[in-house]
Amino acid sequence: MFVLNRDHFRGSNEAHLNNFVTCWERYYRGSVPISSADTTLINYEVELNIQSDLTEQNVTRLLRWKDPRMLTHLKVNGTDNHRVRNVLNKIRALNQFRNGSINRQTFAQTTAGIFPNGIVWQLFLFHIARPWEWPIADQHVFRAHAALFQQPAPQTLDAIELYRNNFACLAQAFQGISVDCRVETVRRNKRLDDALMSYGQFLLAYDR
Repeated sequence: MFVLNRDHFRGSNEAHLNNFVTCWERYYRGSVPISSADTTLINYEVELNIQSDLTEQNVTRLLRWKDPRMLTHLKVNGTDNHRVRNVLNKIRALNQFRNGSINRQTFAQTTAGIFPNGIVWQLFLFHIARPWEWPIADQHVFRAHAALFQQPAPQTLDAIELYRNNFACLAQAFQGISVDCRVETVRRNKRLDDALMSYGQFLLAYDR
C-alpha cells in the first residue's frame, strides 16, 4: 500500500517556488457566476478596480466571489443579505483605506463592526481595499502556511502580520516585481495565493 510521506510536504524552499506555484495553481477552482440569472463568471482582477475607487458593483461581486453561499447580495428568495449590506454601507471607509486617508487601526475597527465574529471576512475587506499589500486569507492558505513555515494559523489581526510577512517574502521570490506596480503585483500574488489554497486543500484531504 502506498502511503504519503508527510515530511515531503513540510518546509519551504524558495529555490523551488516557481515549480511549486506552477504545480499547485493548476488545481485552483474559483469560478463564480455573477448571479443565478447571469452566468458570466466574476472577473476577480477587474472587480478589484485597482486604479480607482471600489464601486458598489465591485464590492458586491467580490463578496459573492469570496463566498457565494453567505455573501451573495440577493438570496434566492430575493431578501436583502445584511452581511453584504453592512459592507456596502461602509464602502467609503474601504476607499479611504485604499487611498491612505485612514490608517490600519481605524479600518480594523470598521471591519470588526461589519464582521464581529469573522477574522477571515474582516481580512477580505483589507484585501479588496489594498490587494497589493494584503493577501487573501482563508483556512486553506493558513493550513499551507503552517506546513511550509511551521507556524499556527493566525486568529487575530495582529497575528496575521506573520503570514503577511512570509507571504511577501514568497511573493518577492516568485517573479519579483516592484510593489509600486500594483496591477502586476496583484496578478503575481493571486497566482501564489491560488497555489497555496490548492496546496492547503490537498493537505486537508490527504494529510490528517
